[in-house]
Amino acid sequence: MVDIATTASRAYGMIADPQATLADNSRPVPHWRIVAREHVLPVIVASAAVHVVLTLALRPVHEAIFRSAGLEMPVSGNLALDIGIRIGMQFAGILAWSAIIGFFAGTLGGRNDFNAGYVLVALALTPYVIGTAMLSIPVLGLLFWMAGFVRAIVTLYQGAPALLGVPNENRGKLLVLSLVSMLLAGVAVASVFGPLVARPIGVAG
Repeated sequence: MVDIATTASRAYGMIADPQATLADNSRPVPHWRIVAREHVLPVIVASAAVHVVLTLALRPVHEAIFRSAGLEMPVSGNLALDIGIRIGMQFAGILAWSAIIGFFAGTLGGRNDFNAGYVLVALALTPYVIGTAMLSIPVLGLLFWMAGFVRAIVTLYQGAPALLGVPNENRGKLLVLSLVSMLLAGVAVASVFGPLVARPIGVAG
């Protein structure tokens, strides 16, 4: 049974005080399935739900923006499919990044520990996932998303030595190598699933 209050408190902690929250939730390092069940899935699903609500509520604003630009608002697509794809892609992305960061940690003097890598990636990306929920808000949504991404990257950089035993001098390399690998993987996935995942929720491409 997921404790919603605990999940919400943990998510807030990863925004307000990520290093302390990361330490509190990684001693000892839990199995990745526990983290997925009690944190990742609730945060991803809640983020998708908020994004849907904002998208539908702000549709008149989006229509006005399209009209002012002389464009026609795209017709609504399969909302349930869009939500499922976004949840699935975010969940799979965290799994992939956890494996990648663990692999590179092992080559850079640290530990190739998938459970520890998953804790680090899953919790660090919490602000980013929350930021994706705000993307429907014109201008401010993009700023929230960018702030979440920056916070996530800083947390990954700072947390790698404690969670994966990576020497301080190698944590920059770990971050760059894992980011580049995820970018390449993302390009490959986007080339196949781009038409489904690259559009706003509830809007057909």
